[in-house]
Amino acid sequence: MIYPNPTSGVIYVKLKDDISHKVTVYDISGKILKEIYSSRIIEVIDLNEFENGVYIVSVENKSIITTKKVIKK
Repeated sequence: MIYPNPTSGVIYVKLKDDISHKVTVYDISGKILKEIYSSRIIEVIDLNEFENGVYIVSVENKSIITTKKVIKK
């Protein structure tokens, strides 16, 4: 779960368990802007350094990859 969406700058990525995972933020062209490796259940990602627009957030957990569009206003 990724919230809030749309966001004014900070998003939260909530996972079901605390195993190791990777969260990647891409711009709309596919360029990697930020990668976070963590084992927290809730990861806080600050998008304030990026311009307003559409971003892709990918969460890789075990062998499952979940991707979601996030709008920063």
